[in-house]
Amino acid sequence: MSAGSLWTGPIVDAHQHFWDPVANNHPWLKPESNIPFRYGDYSAIKRRYLPDDYLADAAEHEIRETVYVETEWDPATPIDETRYATGLSERFGLPNAIVAQAWLDRSDAASVLAGQAAFSLVRSVRHKPGGPATHDAAGRQRTLMSD
Repeated sequence: MSAGSLWTGPIVDAHQHFWDPVANNHPWLKPESNIPFRYGDYSAIKRRYLPDDYLADAAEHEIRETVYVETEWDPATPIDETRYATGLSERFGLPNAIVAQAWLDRSDAASVLAGQAAFSLVRSVRHKPGGPATHDAAGRQRTLMSD
């Protein structure tokens, strides 16, 4: 493969998302939600995006497997997201592995980790470090990124 040419071989997409904001609890994807500092205008993704959509978008590529990475599902019910992603795998054959949600600084972390580990597709968990709520708060607001 020469410099500048596109890869034409098999692909394992190591970070992808599926969601259905109508059927599932994604607070940031609700019609009234807008988090401009973090995402800018993200209204175009406030819609259902399932494996069939992904495969249509990636039709020119040889996608072999994908890794579903947690999608900021309501943190009160992280196991529900893993159950949802597992169901997608059973229905569509994707994803093939899951990075599940777990907040390690919460009092229920041990039970959430045990619950996530019970799913055969879970390979790891993600606890996002967070950051300041606004640009002006950078350096003044304590977050896991500044800790």
